[in-house]
Amino acid sequence: MILSLAAAVAINGGSGNSSSFPLDSFDSSTSWSEDPSNSSSEPVVRTLTPDLQPATTAVAIQEVSPWDIALCVTGTLISCENALVIAVLFYTPTLRAPMFILIGSLAVADLLAGLGLILNFVFTYLIDNSVEFVTLFSVGLLISAFSASVFNILAITVDRYLSLYNALTYHTERTVTFTYMMVVFIWVSGLTLGLLPALGWNCLKDESTCSICRPVTKN
Repeated sequence: MILSLAAAVAINGGSGNSSSFPLDSFDSSTSWSEDPSNSSSEPVVRTLTPDLQPATTAVAIQEVSPWDIALCVTGTLISCENALVIAVLFYTPTLRAPMFILIGSLAVADLLAGLGLILNFVFTYLIDNSVEFVTLFSVGLLISAFSASVFNILAITVDRYLSLYNALTYHTERTVTFTYMMVVFIWVSGLTLGLLPALGWNCLKDESTCSICRPVTKN
């Protein structure tokens, strides 16, 4: 529309009737500029001053790291695989031995670890990760899941060793109740370690003390 009005002004100026062009319909705040050195009879094209040009806003787009994409994809695969293991153990009544209970606990821990990697990607690029609660929740979930995973692997290793060392008395000593108590101890220990950053062991107030796994401190 502005270009059409400027063209109309130029045409009227060339025919000598530029004074007859109605400019009263424009707002009084609209300013016009023309070349003062142009004193000839050639048409003058009036343009809007730069302060009335449409403003452009720059949108900052955070660059996605290939490493974070790889971790997100890996977390998705880990979650799907361990969800399949949990489903098989849940819908198979014969898999209720103590060893399979520990394997199910390990699958749950790895499932949460995979979800933690996915949530870390979401919190980093889709949600404002500057919020303290978001950062502490993300790192707490990862620490709890990976700690429980390591503890479950250790428990499975000890259980397999005892099944070979005490092959004759293993099935009478290692009851299901004892295995469930071991699983509870594993998850309480993992959750305790995951709560440490929220309880004050973090570097949010002093970035110089941060470790590779922010906001966990070097200590």
